Order: sequence, then structure tokens, then C-alpha cells
Amino acid sequence: MPFLHCSKKIITRSQLIEEKSSRNGWRCKIFRPTGGYYKGNWKRNKHCGKGVQFLPSGFQYEGDWINNNKHGFGVLSKYNSYDKIFNLVYIGDYQKNQKHGRGIHHYDDGTLYEGEFKYNKRHGFGKCWYGDGSYYEGYWRRDLQDDYGFFVEEWSQGKKDGYGEYYHLSTGQKQTGYWENNICITSLMEDIKYRQSVIYPTPYFIPKCELYSKVPVLLSLQRAYEIIEDHHKNCIYHTTCHKDKLECIR
Repeated sequence: MPFLHCSKKIITRSQLIEEKSSRNGWRCKIFRPTGGYYKGNWKRNKHCGKGVQFLPSGFQYEGDWINNNKHGFGVLSKYNSYDKIFNLVYIGDYQKNQKHGRGIHHYDDGTLYEGEFKYNKRHGFGKCWYGDGSYYEGYWRRDLQDDYGFFVEEWSQGKKDGYGEYYHLSTGQKQTGYWENNICITSLMEDIKYRQSVIYPTPYFIPKCELYSKVPVLLSLQRAYEIIEDHHKNCIYHTTCHKDKLECIR
């Protein structure tokens, strides 16, 4: 007769303690020895679900997690110690700890990008407002502008190349011309219709009042002087004749 064995798995004391101490489900702030903390859902000792992570560098991520990776939708911000607030850095889709999908990114130089990302780089269609006031709307490839932009601008490897129109949104001007390797060869500048509503409109100072040409004025003055001189001569002539007549009568 075969021996009967219990089908129940025997769990040792150390395994039981480890299982009870494992992090599963919702947990409050759990601090790391290196600094920072995590607050949110866990699964088998890994961030999984919704959670907030704060790093010693000042960055804070709040959003979806899978296996300790940012995965899904999330918001990345950075703490500003001067104003004591969190400034938004990125909001959008993540995949395996990388920006992947659609999102909005705020850069340190004031640039704002809204569009598609692929493996942490701008890739696909997107809009970009630069810190200097310029603007680009079109396709991106590996973090650089590619193909044709919204303003009929030819781009190559992130640089203006070829014929196109470049809008200076900070000054309210349009530049039409030809570029080579991001350098303008020839162009024509003109004001656009909303120049008065931009940040730094092109200044047009009121010039001083001055004569366009002095010649017509001098000629007219000369003619007037000649008329006055002729009239004065006639007056002298008539006065002399009148005096002569009076002397003859006497």
C-alpha cells in the first residue's frame, strides 16, 4: 500500500515572514535609503498600479506603474525651492519608463512641445513653441524637425533648408526667402496682420518732420521774391513819374 502524502505545500517560518512582509496593495509613503519615497499600489514588492514617486533630485512622478516602470499615463513635475511649488515638466503617455505616445513637454528654456513621442524623443506630428518666440508645426524625426512644416518651410535634420516662409511670432513679421543649412541666403521681411498683438512688435518710430526736397521750396520762394521785386520796381517808377509831373506844374 503506497504511502499517503499531504498535498498541502509546507511553508517554512522564514517564507511565511517574507510573505507577510512583502508589499502588496496600497501602501503609504515608503522611504528609500538613498532618499525619496513612493506612495501608492504595490504588487510583489514592485510599483504596480497608481502611485506617486518623489526623487531626491526634486522630480515627482504621479501616474501609472507596471513592474517598477512608468507605464501608461502620468505627470512629471519638478520642485521649485524658490517659489515652493511644483513646475510641470511632462504630462502624457509612458512606456517602460520612457515618454512614448502623446504628451506635452515643458523645457527649461521656455520651449513648449505638444505632440507625439517615441522612446523619449519627439517623433511624429507635433507643435513646438520655442523660447525665442518662433513656432514650428509639422513632423519630427528623432527629436528633430523633418519634412515640411506648417508654414511651408522646408526642414532637413532639424534645420531650415530650401525655400519657405518663417514667422517671427515675437515681433509679428514674416520672412520669405531661401535657407541653406539653417542660414538665410536671401529673404524679404514684411509685417503680418496681427503685429500689434504680439509680445515685441517691430518698432516704427515717428520720424521728424523735414522736407522731402528743398529745391521746389527754394524755386517757389525765388519766384515770389521776383514778383515782389517787380512790384516794388513798378511802385518806384510810378512815384518818380508823379513827382516829375508836380515839378513841371510848379
